[in-house]
Amino acid sequence: MEMKFFSLYAIVAALLVVANSGMMRTSAQSVSCLNQLAPCLIYLNGTKDVPQVCCNPLKSLIKNNPECLCRMISNRGSSQAEQAGIDVNDAQMLPARCGEHDLEDRQIQIEVPPLATPFLNLIG
Repeated sequence: MEMKFFSLYAIVAALLVVANSGMMRTSAQSVSCLNQLAPCLIYLNGTKDVPQVCCNPLKSLIKNNPECLCRMISNRGSSQAEQAGIDVNDAQMLPARCGEHDLEDRQIQIEVPPLATPFLNLIG
């Protein structure tokens, strides 16, 4: 279960790094995903309390569209997050701090680049 939580946290961290850095070209759907999670950047850049404006979109994406999060992951997610000034430990705690504790039943089946596959195996 802990490994599954880590994989979702890695997804969130990688997603937010992409939002900050602009290093990845995204489709309109991916841009929409990024825009929904923009309020979480405040928390990930040092605020101690997670704003509800962050949690509601995160919960919605986890429940209804986890694919948009999975499209953003890579093996470099954690190091890119740190380079962007995001506290990776805080990013790992974000779903739990938003009340998403039971994520082990989530299964995501999408086409992803080969580098992302190890993280998806931890989720499903």
